[in-house]
Amino acid sequence: MRIHSYLKRSAACSLAILLGVMLLAFQPAKVSAASLYSLQSRANSNYVSADNYGNDPLVANRTSASSWEQFQIINNSDGTISLLSMANNKYVAADLNQGAKLIARSTSVQQWEKFRRVNLDDGSIALQAMANNQYVSTDLNNGAVLVANRAAVGGAWEAFSLVTSGSSNVSKPGEAPSYIWNYAVNADNHFGKNGDFALLICAVIKQETSYGANLGGVSGGDGLMQVEPNTRNAYSGEFSSTFGHAYNHNDQQDQVYMGAMILNDMINLANGDVWRGLVNYNGGPGWYPGATDSYGRPILADQYANTVYGTYKSYGGLY
Repeated sequence: MRIHSYLKRSAACSLAILLGVMLLAFQPAKVSAASLYSLQSRANSNYVSADNYGNDPLVANRTSASSWEQFQIINNSDGTISLLSMANNKYVAADLNQGAKLIARSTSVQQWEKFRRVNLDDGSIALQAMANNQYVSTDLNNGAVLVANRAAVGGAWEAFSLVTSGSSNVSKPGEAPSYIWNYAVNADNHFGKNGDFALLICAVIKQETSYGANLGGVSGGDGLMQVEPNTRNAYSGEFSSTFGHAYNHNDQQDQVYMGAMILNDMINLANGDVWRGLVNYNGGPGWYPGATDSYGRPILADQYANTVYGTYKSYGGLY
C-alpha cells in the first residue's frame, strides 16, 4: 500500500511525513555543542532515568542508557553543576516539596537545581544537593529512587559513575525553537546519529509546520511532523517496540519520535539516500508525478525533497 495514503502532506508542499519518514541518512550528526552523560548508580549498577518523560522522580532502574538516561552537565559560575535532562529538556531539582527526591521539572537553575560534584577515591562521584546540603542517594528501600537525604557519603548508595553517552559538534539552527531542537536531539540520540539527524528532523518540521506556527487547516491536528491518523495507527506497534511506550499524540516529543522513526525507515528503504528518503517520506515509496494525498492535494514529493534537503544542508547537514 502507498505510504502517502497514511500520512498527510505538509501544508506547504504535501505533508512530508507519510510513513516515509526518511531521517536524513542518519549520519553521525552533531548534537548540540555539549557532551551528554549518563549516571550509573554504584548501588545496583543501573542507569539513572528521568522516567515517564521526566514527570516521575529520577530512578536507577535501567540496564542501558537512551534519551531518558542522558543528561547535559551545566557548569555554574559558583562552581556547582546542574543536570539538564534529555527526556524533557528540564533541569533536575532536589524537590524539597517531595521529600528532596530528584526530578527533572525546572526550566531554569535556582538553588534546588544546583549540586556540588564530589570526586571519590574509586573514580566515582557523589552529588551534594545545594537545596539542603544533603548527598544524593539511590534508595534501594524505595525502588531505587534518587533522593537527597544523606548527611555524608556512606558507601555505594551515594556513589555514581559518570558515563559519557554522546558528544555534539553540531549546533541548533538559529530559527529552530529550543524546545523543538531538543525534541529532535532526543530522537537523534535514540537512533544514535550524533546530531546530523536532528538537523534533518528540524528541516522537515520547518517545511511541514513552520516549527509549529502553521498547525491550522484540515491537517492541523496531525502534529509537528504531519503524520496523519491512519499512518500513526499503522506504525503504532513499531513505535511501542522502538520507544518502549504507547504513542501519545498529545505529546509533541512523541510526534517528533513518530515522524523521525518513519523518516529513518524511509531513508533505510532508500539505502541511506537522504534525498530519496525525503521523497519516500512525503509521497511514499511508490510516489509518482500526479499522485494526490488523502485530501485530494497534489503530492509534489520531488519538490518537497528539494526544499527540505536544501534547508538541511543550509543547517550544516553532512549527507
